[in-house]
Amino acid sequence: MSTTREVGPSRRDDSSRSRRPAEGYDGPSAGDRVKNLVAVLVAVAMLAGLGGGAWYAVHRTFGGIGSVTNDYAGEGTSSTVVIKITKGNTAADVGRTLKAKGVTKSVQAFVDAARADDRSSELQPGSYKLHKQMSGAAAFAALLDPSSKAEVKVVIPEGLTVAEIEAKLVKQTGIAKKQFDTALASPKLGLPDYAKGKPEGLLFPATYLFDPDSTALQVLQKMVGRMKQEVTALKLDADGKDPYRTITIASMLEKEVNNTSDYGKAARVAENRLDQGIALGFDSALHYDLGQDVQLTTDVIENKERDNPYNLRRRAGLPPTPISNPGAATLKAAQNPTPGDWTYFLTIDPKSGKTLFFDNNRDFVNAKIKYGIDY
Repeated sequence: MSTTREVGPSRRDDSSRSRRPAEGYDGPSAGDRVKNLVAVLVAVAMLAGLGGGAWYAVHRTFGGIGSVTNDYAGEGTSSTVVIKITKGNTAADVGRTLKAKGVTKSVQAFVDAARADDRSSELQPGSYKLHKQMSGAAAFAALLDPSSKAEVKVVIPEGLTVAEIEAKLVKQTGIAKKQFDTALASPKLGLPDYAKGKPEGLLFPATYLFDPDSTALQVLQKMVGRMKQEVTALKLDADGKDPYRTITIASMLEKEVNNTSDYGKAARVAENRLDQGIALGFDSALHYDLGQDVQLTTDVIENKERDNPYNLRRRAGLPPTPISNPGAATLKAAQNPTPGDWTYFLTIDPKSGKTLFFDNNRDFVNAKIKYGIDY
């Protein structure tokens, strides 16, 4: 049984037929020329040590090789999605997330863009709003743009109560009040033991960025965690100190005086009165318990609320809990009061917050008469 196969010209025929182009052959095709040029450029780039940037440039210039052809063009469609970058994510990790969410066409499209840009180390954990069907380069640029951040920004001022903070969180995060109520009572909130399960004073005022899918518990845990950090940073719990006492005094300073420069003096008044067994007389504590709109008449203070533990005109010592959530300035003042003998202070101009300090009752009473203050 014989087989048939094509046989090329014999060796002796090579010299007569070889070096003449076959009929109809015009040399290497355009595609072959590009491939050859790309190969040369890649080799040169590698030899020259140009690294990822050169490789990416070759990809962009000659979009017929590798994975860059598997890329969208431009800034994407009008549809948007939220993607999340977590700490420790590599460019490949981010690329996989982007591809899964329909942002980039391939993982490699983003990886190549990241390799080609020196700012790849600047990518930060967080949530970002990106368009679908973006090029890898456009997606990379968007992740560096602060306007792409998808977090919910909430600013909590110093001196708000838990109830006031909760109302602000409900409004700005869209999470239901019922969920915050449940979280505030949860043992998972992370309150320190000295708080005895009561969150007042332990939600640190600051500017927060919350992921759009955060739960009420996660939001509040972040705020409690920040207060714990502040307690540690200020060493409020060092050397046997009682951080809850300092937090409680600071919470009253937030309500009693308006100027940062007066915090230390007001803290000294509190300490001097506590040392001497004199009632603090801070009406802000009773207002905290009864509500700001309740008028504190003599009848209320002396009769109706005589035994109220927040009635600091009737009883000596501190209130049973903080009355607001203090910031760093009042915490520092409560920890290190300004030296002095003051036992009274009087705010004579609520608008400017101007406050006078006295070391005796006579001068205090005379100042009240002088400025027409009858409380």
